[in-house]
Amino acid sequence: MELDLYIPKLDDLWFYQQMMADPATMSYNIGYDPWPGYHQDTGCIDFPREEWEAWYAQWVGREPERFYAYIRRRSDGEWIGDVNFHHTPDKDWWDMGIVIFAPCRGQGYAAPALRLMVDHAFRVCGVSRLHNYFETTREAAWKAHLAAGFRDAGTVDGIRHLLLTREEERGEALAHTLCRLNRERQITVLISSHILDELSRLATHYGFIDHGHMVKEISARDLEAACRKCARIKVSDVHALSRVLDRMQLEYQILSENQADVFAGVNITNLVLALAEEQCELISFEENDETLESYYVNLIGGDAHE
Repeated sequence: MELDLYIPKLDDLWFYQQMMADPATMSYNIGYDPWPGYHQDTGCIDFPREEWEAWYAQWVGREPERFYAYIRRRSDGEWIGDVNFHHTPDKDWWDMGIVIFAPCRGQGYAAPALRLMVDHAFRVCGVSRLHNYFETTREAAWKAHLAAGFRDAGTVDGIRHLLLTREEERGEALAHTLCRLNRERQITVLISSHILDELSRLATHYGFIDHGHMVKEISARDLEAACRKCARIKVSDVHALSRVLDRMQLEYQILSENQADVFAGVNITNLVLALAEEQCELISFEENDETLESYYVNLIGGDAHE
């Protein structure tokens, strides 16, 4: 993916203004507490010309405390979004953000742009840790961050947190080198490691060994399905649940006449209300968040091996 980062000049801020005023681009920002210049119904933010100079002085040329850049497509020089990070002293990390302009979404730009920002943060600015957070419903953003090397740092009140340290990024760079060797030269790489969650970023097949014996061989795709985050929902009428989930445009799998797995963030209050309209009762709701580490422990005997 041929992208680079471009530090905008003051007069280039028309593009930032355009993104902030575009409802399709800013739809992720809908519904927060109102403040001057913020449009709660669209998520858009006013950015009049008279505010450009003060904003520019705050964000540009302030490394390593702050960084801001446009994402530029090399083939035609077009700007397709932006990235930023700033130091949060009480957490001793740098909070970051990325926005892809709506007309440019769905083309695979997010993960490469994140990797460019990560490289600049760690190698140029000397940042120690990058952090981002957003709603669990934003599956595409979550997948892009994981592809760029971030790890899931937990979910609180429906907000997913992601972290990446400088040390982890160095390991990620090695992983990309190994994948490139496999892809370009058809070299098979065998890795023996106990750091299973890191292996999940590059392995295509797994063999689990216990006391010198192979206890399980499985493809990365099948293992991902086994460890995939989901909510297991039990209801009085699974057909009613199916209709509700279809309306919510959520991915799910029916397990039985009263159970289903939902592979997305679910607002329980909204789900209960929607089921009630279908005369359906929510009996139980259980989140399944099995990691590769816990899969291995359960595979070879559970608590006795922890």
